[in-house]
Amino acid sequence: MRRTLALLTAAAATVVLAATPAAAGTVSTDYVCNSGSIVSFPATYLTTITAPATVVQGETATVRIEYTGVVPWHSDTPAGTYAGHGGFMLGGAATGLVKAPGLANPAIRAGEVMRFVGASAQVTFPNKGQVTFTPDRFYYRAACILRGSGPAGVAATTNVL
Repeated sequence: MRRTLALLTAAAATVVLAATPAAAGTVSTDYVCNSGSIVSFPATYLTTITAPATVVQGETATVRIEYTGVVPWHSDTPAGTYAGHGGFMLGGAATGLVKAPGLANPAIRAGEVMRFVGASAQVTFPNKGQVTFTPDRFYYRAACILRGSGPAGVAATTNVL
């Protein structure tokens, strides 16, 4: 009985040690959004990117991105009213713009902040080193691009072994 318990405890510890935790970070990102009209509007979102903390070179993993507004929304909005995709830039040991489909809003009430969740993409890590994830443009019925001359801040980093 003790030996069985010891083996089960050791097996559970091995499973826990083998799991790769996620590295998530949030940065404040300034966008300029346009809904197809001449009028553009500034918008600031807290952009969260969740990526694996560590991967093995050549591995593919899911990276998620979501957006939370900082200004109260103007009206009650049912879930799924807005749908689109998120976007982030890879830097360091991988480069490129990644489009993350599946973005949609949960239900919100007037006065709450708007959220866009559910966007994810599969990312392959071709080189050893650090890969950074930086928010880029996104679309939810309005096209939102970065405001200003430089990139947004790094929201997450993955160590590629």
